[in-house]
Amino acid sequence: VSAYAGEGSRMLNFMGPAGRIPAIGFDRVLALPDPMPESDRRQFREKVVFIGYAETSQAEQIEHFSTVFSSADGVDLSGVEIAATAFVNLLEDSSIRQAPFWSSLLIVFVAGLAATVLCLLLNLRIAIPLAVALAAGYLGLAVHLFSTGHLWLPMVAPLFIIAVFLDKINFT
Repeated sequence: VSAYAGEGSRMLNFMGPAGRIPAIGFDRVLALPDPMPESDRRQFREKVVFIGYAETSQAEQIEHFSTVFSSADGVDLSGVEIAATAFVNLLEDSSIRQAPFWSSLLIVFVAGLAATVLCLLLNLRIAIPLAVALAAGYLGLAVHLFSTGHLWLPMVAPLFIIAVFLDKINFT
């Protein structure tokens, strides 16, 4: 239901580097006896199985894609791992959501207004630490909302505006 009720496109919330999703080789599965022992049946019970190529060695990387978790030694996520990630995002409703455009504009406006008001109305010895605390508080809130609610708030523009207003202060 989440796939059809949600937005038309989604941003993947990657779970980690290549190999984080448990993988079982074809050879091992095909070598299982028939009927399968209870220990092996438990391994597959109430699970979703994705079948695909997920080699993590550098020489064999076919159908692998660069992501935020691509490692320095060139190991990328496989297509089947990305498909499993998309499935988990839909199952847990954990896709990354971008803040609506109007709220992003409002956040940028409020950051600029707050920095301006602080610097105009208060003594600079009080205004500057308060503006820095405001920026740090917003950064902490944005990181918290991203990690708990998968909400992506604008980061650069509000912090940049606060820094610009602090930079323009005439200290004489």
